[in-house]
Amino acid sequence: MEKLYGMISSKFEQPLAGGTLLGMLLKTHEIFNNPVLVSMRDESGNFTRRFSTADILSKAYAFSEIHRTLGAHNIGYISDNHIDVISLDVSCWLTRSYTAGFYKTDSIEDIAFKMRDAHVDVIIVNQDGLDRICQLPAAEKQFLKKVFVLDDTDLPEKDLGFNAIEKLNLPIDHSKIALIRPFDPDLVKNDVVKVVYTSGSTGKPKGVPLTNRNSMYSCLAFIRSHFSDTEEAVTTAYFLPNAHIFQSCIFGLTMTGAFSGCITTKEHFTEDMPKIQPTFVFGVPLLFQKIAHQVEVKLTTMLGGFFDEEDLISPTFKNRLLIKPIFSKLVKKKLGFTKTRVLFCAGAALNTKVYRFYKHTFGIEVSMAYGMSESCASLTGGRLSKEGASGQVALCNEVEIREKNDSGIGEIWVRGDNIFGGYLNAKENADFDEQGFFKTGDLGYFDDEGFLFVRGRAKNYHKAADGRFYNIEGIAEKVLDHAIHIQQVAIHILDAPYATALITLGEEFTDYDAYKKDDKILQNLLKECDHIVEALTAEGYYPIPRKFMFTPSYTEDNGLLTPTKKIKVAKVLTLYEESIQKMSSTKEAKFGVWIDNQEVVVVS
Repeated sequence: MEKLYGMISSKFEQPLAGGTLLGMLLKTHEIFNNPVLVSMRDESGNFTRRFSTADILSKAYAFSEIHRTLGAHNIGYISDNHIDVISLDVSCWLTRSYTAGFYKTDSIEDIAFKMRDAHVDVIIVNQDGLDRICQLPAAEKQFLKKVFVLDDTDLPEKDLGFNAIEKLNLPIDHSKIALIRPFDPDLVKNDVVKVVYTSGSTGKPKGVPLTNRNSMYSCLAFIRSHFSDTEEAVTTAYFLPNAHIFQSCIFGLTMTGAFSGCITTKEHFTEDMPKIQPTFVFGVPLLFQKIAHQVEVKLTTMLGGFFDEEDLISPTFKNRLLIKPIFSKLVKKKLGFTKTRVLFCAGAALNTKVYRFYKHTFGIEVSMAYGMSESCASLTGGRLSKEGASGQVALCNEVEIREKNDSGIGEIWVRGDNIFGGYLNAKENADFDEQGFFKTGDLGYFDDEGFLFVRGRAKNYHKAADGRFYNIEGIAEKVLDHAIHIQQVAIHILDAPYATALITLGEEFTDYDAYKKDDKILQNLLKECDHIVEALTAEGYYPIPRKFMFTPSYTEDNGLLTPTKKIKVAKVLTLYEESIQKMSSTKEAKFGVWIDNQEVVVVS
């Protein structure tokens, strides 16, 4: 780890001298005098339950004793963020094992597979997680040595078929910290500390083992690119599940003392943000898109439609005179964004319209990053933002663009100390070349200033009837760029003469049967689809969707949205294959909107 030590410079990089995640947390405890890292809601919904490094370390020590007593291998969990779940990660650093997080929306088959694949024989759950694992086959239940339930979960009154189930109780005893000794960094640098599973949107989930070395270099890259000029710990909100690689990385950064974060959930997010008043907000595009949509609808409908979309995404006269200095301040206060300096967005592309909305309506920069589970979240990023770009190459890795086309777009290959060594239990690592570069499966290019522009997954380039390949993600983003009411889009173009857009009102609009009968909603959709076609035509964009199908929302519960908020496009297109074929039965690319296999409008 000598290379890492030679790169340490700023205040919040100093704990990295611990050489491992455990050593880093111990250094943070020492250097910053036992700082508070995590806060949780109390019964009144206020963030009075505060936990310091000493609290986390002592809870971790308590579970490491349980771990050893059980003779367990690795630890799994299905839960929202919780101080005890965070402590489990640290506990596994003590026992040289690892954690693996699962999602409550995972299929039972996937949970069973992940348990066996990661050799998880102890699992910690909240109520949703308990309800989920109760559906496991008997053999998988017996594979678990013990099930622990968190403090807000009731113990079941009947036998559920597990070997043992009990409440998790991790006492805080600061005297135990003296018993914790860090390992020699060179001895444990390749120890797996966490296994993160890919979404499995197009196949079986794959386990990504991340090591001490991967994690430490990723932390260094994030601190250097985002917080090198920060002297005080900033406030953030933890609301992505800990099984998400982005949230895992944020927790890693927390262990350096750079953050003090408050745990919230998507159910409490709106209520909690004004209480948290975060300096920095980490999230995925769908989160920022939903917030922008709510504000946009409210501002464009108030004052009898005095403001229009252009006023919110560009410095028009109304924007400069009214929206930014007056309305923006009121809305930011209500949302809890008053102190927010930067939004850090990763996980997928953020459409241009949303980027411009935050810049021109709120005056908040959106810093896009590009990373993946296989790179421990970091590949490119930085505080300096650029519309449409995913930042510049991170300190810890190299990025190459190979096999470029005439436009300079090619395959993205990466190499660095943050890159994993291969998928869990894989017989071969065919995604690596002889020089150690990993093939990401994404396409992109660099501009003259070194900003990376990601142009989607190679597998999302579909061949249309004209013989050319088109990026269905890019077409969907173009649709969203001109949408207010439409929040989710899946594009079909494979072997088709024109693109078809499957559209929804968004994840939270679940009463489809009511919406499709609501004349006001339908009229808004019809006008918006017509506007999208006109706008893309004026831009000279191709291919333009000519037919739109209004469908129920894509959610985690119906299996059409991954826990990382990505649409499972292949699954959506398969589900509606028959309807798509009916819509596409004519080669005539006449505009139309369809609901339940019926065309509801035709515009010449």
